[in-house]
Amino acid sequence: MRIIFLLTLCALLQSCGGGDGTAVSPQTPLAKTEAAEARARSLLQTSACTSDAQCGYVTFQTPFHSCSQGEHAALLLVSRNAPAAAEAAQEQRFWAAEAKKLLPPPNFACAAYVEPLPVPSCVQAQCTLKSGWVVLEALAP
Repeated sequence: MRIIFLLTLCALLQSCGGGDGTAVSPQTPLAKTEAAEARARSLLQTSACTSDAQCGYVTFQTPFHSCSQGEHAALLLVSRNAPAAAEAAQEQRFWAAEAKKLLPPPNFACAAYVEPLPVPSCVQAQCTLKSGWVVLEALAP
């Protein structure tokens, strides 16, 4: 009798689908985050710069709780793909924020600090990013 009860209970629990399927799953924003980042990275062009002013960067956010302030990638601002790459990076940040909303609250605290932004520069006709810490150290007395 007990085995029949357990089998019936298992069958009932398995048949519970949990809704009509219209709920957004965490994979949807996560998949869109990854797709937007892949699209942005494929559009990034860093070569053929002639000055630091032609270089910039885009920022990507993690779709998970993290103490990181994001990841930066160099970008040639005068390239034909620069606007599309920047737009795809903005879309990636949006979907990363949406994915975080679906996660439970983080169970850790982050230190209160601000990481300086990277400094874009043109080195040997290639846009690169220098650490912002270098700039702060140079300004120190």
